[in-house]
Amino acid sequence: MASNHQWYRSEKKNDFVFMNNHVSIKDVHTHWCDSRCADFNYWNKMHFEKNDNQPYLNKYQPGTTYQFGCFGCSVTRGTGTYRGEEWPALIEKDGGSVINLAENGLGPDGIYINLSNALKEFNIKKIMIVFPNLARRLQILQKEKLYMRVPTTIQDCDDDEALRYSMFCTPEQRQILLNKLTKDMASGYLEKRSKKIIKKTIKLIKDHGKTGWFSSYDDATYSYLESLGVGDSLLPRFPKSDNLGLDKQHHSAKQHFDWYQQIKERLGL
Repeated sequence: MASNHQWYRSEKKNDFVFMNNHVSIKDVHTHWCDSRCADFNYWNKMHFEKNDNQPYLNKYQPGTTYQFGCFGCSVTRGTGTYRGEEWPALIEKDGGSVINLAENGLGPDGIYINLSNALKEFNIKKIMIVFPNLARRLQILQKEKLYMRVPTTIQDCDDDEALRYSMFCTPEQRQILLNKLTKDMASGYLEKRSKKIIKKTIKLIKDHGKTGWFSSYDDATYSYLESLGVGDSLLPRFPKSDNLGLDKQHHSAKQHFDWYQQIKERLGL
């Protein structure tokens, strides 16, 4: 079923979070349309094409076994790089079978939802998560019997890009959501909530008997991971963005490569 909606919709409230236009864009991982992006006119065209409504890329089949499941935000998705340059793809090039269910703008709550769904739908041996900053929240919008899950971040309080094209949300409703996001950040509630979900995520992995590895590019998030005493499950810190990605905002391919070189031995590759 084709639609102008960027985000996957379904009748299940806590279903996968997935941006449908990943399917139509073949060569480069993209984020929101932005004049800073390479080939801006190409992105602008692609973002407004109709996209199939689906929970993940076609190449992932339910019941399949994967050595590595990669989760996180746009960093793990590979935004700002050509396909094949993001760190999960580097694992694949070294012979590891990989499913990458990261998504642009995703926070700890959305990561948890994608992980919990993936553990039911696929046979994943090892889990890798690069957590983002703590000031993010997944908005679950409903229209009739359908739910759409849209990540929101601190940047959305300025330009509400994530919800702008959603017919699931009126401008008035959107403003209420963003005002609450701002209030929850200012009060410290969002940080506490995100920390609680990170602990819940780590427990979920342990309860399923899986090996888990964790990192973050955000100082506060990485410090929190250190405080949890996860031992060898804590990977080296993912670097802060050099803003040399194709969109001049995200990490460069070199940063993905350099970090992967630090961790590949621990992965057994």
